[in-house]
Amino acid sequence: METSINYSYALSLLKRFNILVERTPALREKFIYKNWNLLQTYQANIFGDSKIWTKEENIRTLYPAKGFVLFLKTFVLSLAVISISFVSLIYILIFRKKILIFSGDKVDGTYSNDFRLETLYDVVFSYKIPFIEVIHTLSDRETVKHFIVRKRPVIFLETLDLLFAPIVELKKRSIKKLVDSIDTTEFTEEEAAFIKFELEKYISSTIITRIRLNFFKLFFSITGIKAVFSIDDVRHYNELMAAAKESRISSYAIQHGHFTKYHPGWLRETEMEQEVMRPEKLVVWSKYWSDVLLKLGTYFKPEELLIGGERWGLPVSTRKKDGHITILIPYEKDAPKLEVREYIERLLKIPHFRVVFKIRADQDKQSQLDEYGLAPFLNKIIVVRSMRDIHYDISVALGTYSTFLYDMVVEERPVAIIETSIDYGEGMVENGLANFIKKTDDLEKVIKALTNLSNDDLRARRDKLIGKEEKKLEKTLSDILKSYATSS
Repeated sequence: METSINYSYALSLLKRFNILVERTPALREKFIYKNWNLLQTYQANIFGDSKIWTKEENIRTLYPAKGFVLFLKTFVLSLAVISISFVSLIYILIFRKKILIFSGDKVDGTYSNDFRLETLYDVVFSYKIPFIEVIHTLSDRETVKHFIVRKRPVIFLETLDLLFAPIVELKKRSIKKLVDSIDTTEFTEEEAAFIKFELEKYISSTIITRIRLNFFKLFFSITGIKAVFSIDDVRHYNELMAAAKESRISSYAIQHGHFTKYHPGWLRETEMEQEVMRPEKLVVWSKYWSDVLLKLGTYFKPEELLIGGERWGLPVSTRKKDGHITILIPYEKDAPKLEVREYIERLLKIPHFRVVFKIRADQDKQSQLDEYGLAPFLNKIIVVRSMRDIHYDISVALGTYSTFLYDMVVEERPVAIIETSIDYGEGMVENGLANFIKKTDDLEKVIKALTNLSNDDLRARRDKLIGKEEKKLEKTLSDILKSYATSS
């Protein structure tokens, strides 16, 4: 039986966690370092834990797996991570680099890079700018494989975590003693267990945060790095950005997905007056996204939001009309998948309706199909990894929340959010970019109505999202980066 994330409950629990910390002096002081608000730093990560916990309301779901064989594998991989980072550090000290790029441990891009930063790498390589990469990794077998594929030195963010893990372990007894003394009677028994687990985890994390911050300050002082460019990963880039600010180095983070009320890592969720670890500029795709962030209550100041431009690669195309209506449904990691499958079943029963299921390119195909329970329908649906060959055929796109639905708006396709147990995608509806389909609606009727939306209506949605005068991310990044190609 599927257990779904309860988004509203998870967010409520996060807010209650924050209140507890802020009103408890002994906890509050643990989440302040220098003038940095570390409680805000961990918002995305705490919310991530909270989401997982809401599935079963059992903290065992948050415990890392254990076992001797796993320990041995982890130890060997940790040595590999540390060794690669150490050699890479020596390399950068010898062969000076001008910029630092931070991303996740992905090699799905043209340059064996994180594909979400493809435009950045295009510009960097075109200007031949010397760069070094700091990579967030899970320290598994893929880490070594990706290093071999990448064929260039990288410093793994988690190297410091591994090196200083013994210090954290030594501190855990006193941290647990503090946490056990906290009054959590306002929470249910299950909630209290979660709250205490999170307090122990993130008070421990403050030790690593301090180490990372001071390391990167030293790193910048001895390497001569002039600027930092990053994916806007609020879970992992924080210390790097804070170190850049303290070192008076320019820093930019580039938007990689949408923003909603369920993205607390980008929003001011705490009342603490200390500074938030963030880049000097957040490069967003369009004014629409700048407005969304400001409306939601971001800690970024308006002048810190740089309208960078779009990164979409598919051209706007005329929809084919062949007597069929083709409905695209993307894989969505956190969607209530069995609820979505019910819509798929209903759609397949309607004459002249075709369903295309778009899977993620970076995940196993079969596992994605299994999550949705689509095995009985494989002879009836079309499964694709890439939109390149199918986007001309798409009549309508349906889903619950994903960034991919915004891509379909850019392609001037009708988009609708389907009613499920989550309200993650409500922003698209509220902002006039998508229709809303209720469970009780006549699917055939509402889908056909969507296909009859005029080209002017679809163009208006596109213009609202990306602006009438379309900016290109490549041009924005070129204007920023060209100085590092010519300066000494």
